[in-house]
Amino acid sequence: MRAWLLLRSTLGREPCLGHKQILRSFAGSTPERSRRNRRRANRGADVWGEEDDDKQSKNFRQLRAFAQADFAKDAQDAREALRWHRKEVHHAQEVKDALVEVSSGAEESAARWWDAWDAEWDEGWDWEEKWRAAAGRSELVSKDDPRRPRGPLWSCEDGYQPVATLNHEELVAAIVSARNGQADELQWQALCRRAELVAMSMTPAELLTIARCVGERQSGQLRLLWKIAMLSVEHLGSFTVQDLACLANVYSSIDSVHHGMLNVVALVLASSDDERNLDHVLAADVLASFARAQYPLPLLLGEARKVLLRDSAELAPALALSALESFSSLEALDGELLAALLDRALPHSQSLQQTCATAAWAWQVLPLLEKVEVAAPVENVEHLMVRERPSISGRHAVERITATLRESLRSFDVRHLRFIQTGDTSYMCLAVSQKGQPSQLPSRQILASALLLTHQRTEAHSCLAAELVAASSGSMQPVWSAEQQVQWLRVAVEAAEAAPVSNAELVQPLLKSLPRLAPHLLIPEAAILASLFPRILTQYPTSEAALAETAVALAQAVRPDLFRLRVHEARQVLHGYCSLMPVLTAQVNAEKILPEASQLFESILDGFPAKLKSESVFHRSGQGQGQPSAPELAAWCMLLSNTDLVRPLGEVPEGIWEVLASECQEALTAAGLGQESDFEMSGAAIAEQMLLSFLRKRGDHDWSILNPETPLGSMANAVQALWRRAVARDGELEDPMHEPPAIPGEDALRLRELMAQHGLELPEEVVI
Repeated sequence: MRAWLLLRSTLGREPCLGHKQILRSFAGSTPERSRRNRRRANRGADVWGEEDDDKQSKNFRQLRAFAQADFAKDAQDAREALRWHRKEVHHAQEVKDALVEVSSGAEESAARWWDAWDAEWDEGWDWEEKWRAAAGRSELVSKDDPRRPRGPLWSCEDGYQPVATLNHEELVAAIVSARNGQADELQWQALCRRAELVAMSMTPAELLTIARCVGERQSGQLRLLWKIAMLSVEHLGSFTVQDLACLANVYSSIDSVHHGMLNVVALVLASSDDERNLDHVLAADVLASFARAQYPLPLLLGEARKVLLRDSAELAPALALSALESFSSLEALDGELLAALLDRALPHSQSLQQTCATAAWAWQVLPLLEKVEVAAPVENVEHLMVRERPSISGRHAVERITATLRESLRSFDVRHLRFIQTGDTSYMCLAVSQKGQPSQLPSRQILASALLLTHQRTEAHSCLAAELVAASSGSMQPVWSAEQQVQWLRVAVEAAEAAPVSNAELVQPLLKSLPRLAPHLLIPEAAILASLFPRILTQYPTSEAALAETAVALAQAVRPDLFRLRVHEARQVLHGYCSLMPVLTAQVNAEKILPEASQLFESILDGFPAKLKSESVFHRSGQGQGQPSAPELAAWCMLLSNTDLVRPLGEVPEGIWEVLASECQEALTAAGLGQESDFEMSGAAIAEQMLLSFLRKRGDHDWSILNPETPLGSMANAVQALWRRAVARDGELEDPMHEPPAIPGEDALRLRELMAQHGLELPEEVVI
């Protein structure tokens, strides 16, 4: 009894942890745990992976108590972290600018809740109401308070709001407003950064709107557009065919073309299992997008071709012309497409605007049209249901466009055409038909139409082109651009060559206005203008004084900036001045031009080696050639070897011929002696021209064709090596694509005769 009182006085009246177990042990009432229960607890602890000695005695009920406590703690932490978030909270990013609800005015505790806030919880989903200040409240907050507005502000109906707090709907409206209202660059950058954060919550329509607005800006947001492209692919099923056409338009308009997005659009539109099919309007639109990106994807080209050929009768003239421009830009135009689309592009009524637009397109792609041939008929198709479509050649198409253009221009009084300036470098042509109907079209289309008329080389077309030149010469106030003046000079010369015109007034205004232009404006047109000098003087002899002033001004403008000319442009300038000197009749004009032309000739030859090297480094051609082409070098050889043309300006030093010999050998080795296509000269014909040029100069420099140390001998050895390589036969059957191109018979015969005349033999075949 005394022990019981002593124990109770020690513990006190407040029970402690485990005091009931202690009392029971004193009273002898603690039941012995059965061996079976102890084995179950240990086996349960082993299953849970607990190896500590103090945890081996815990059974499942005790473990559940600890687990429930941990879960309750985690739930309380989560509720605390999400107490100002409602839904759609994202992880693993950090938001920098935020605005929270202003406090109610009660005194805050010393421990601020945002000090312990983990910013990793938010990635832009911060448009909840509690992030925004109450309307009409102006309270000064500390600098580190997240309630303080940061970043650019956007004007809203109820005042200003930070861009960082705009939700996806408000952000789309703000970007559209910025696009229409020309917001400053700071606001635009902030809106685009905000769009990167909240793009994943946007609807497909909002993604399309953002992409259109951002794609129209010059400084495109590539990171935002790439993210929109990724999200658009995820929601691809939500876009209509019009939306896909719009996406193709956006991603082909930026500087860095997104070819992946264009591939996705093409796969959807060409899929037979997808209901989103193209019609003729969208086919022309999508085709224009791929042409803008210079991406000739065969899948899309085939689908657009099928749709346009099927619905060609429903095409409007402007759409047909757009399709023609796209196919020609992608080099996918054939005879069937040309026949089907040209019928719609050329109006049945005499519409000057559409006819001149078609003529301007034909002039731009004239080299391509000359290669388009009539499609060959399909053989052995008796058992197939094949419907042959009409097909025309490119030359026939040009003749048809020219005839339609002539009829349309004849319905107007060409002498009363007037050109007015609508901008710094843009002009409009005003014309009135004989029925009193006015027409308005860009002056560039009239200029291209005049060039197309002179290309036909017929008297009727040339007289009409001369009338256009006379109308343009009467509209020289204000002065046209240098490029347009030079092109009108070309029209006047070619029209006079086809139909002799004695009226010098056609070129006098143009020649007198060119010297007044700034020198840097003349340099881009130097090659064409210099090549026109002898032709102008031949057709218009009375314009020699004005021509002399223009020639002197051009030489003075070009000589300090020769580095701006390409190799072929420098050759055209030099050839123009060399050809001009013999046709000058007045001694006064010759004395004006000769000093300037001689200095220009010397400057071109001094910088010729450096220009050849810069051409191979900075102006690589599309075929992978790293040096000037073989035809261009052959033209240089023929020009410099013509003593009658070059002697008035100066002498060509031997070092220039050594440089030319080295460059010609490299160009011939890269091109070979064969012929790639019917539209190009064969390598054998080019080698013949080069050898003839070096043979003309062998007497001036004492060269021997048998001495490989001289430029002539090194050229002959190079031609022999290339010939043996071209005619070598190893006895193995190879596909034609693996063999070198064949040498045309006539070119091979002339080259063998030339070499044989100088003691060198070219074998017919070399057996390996």
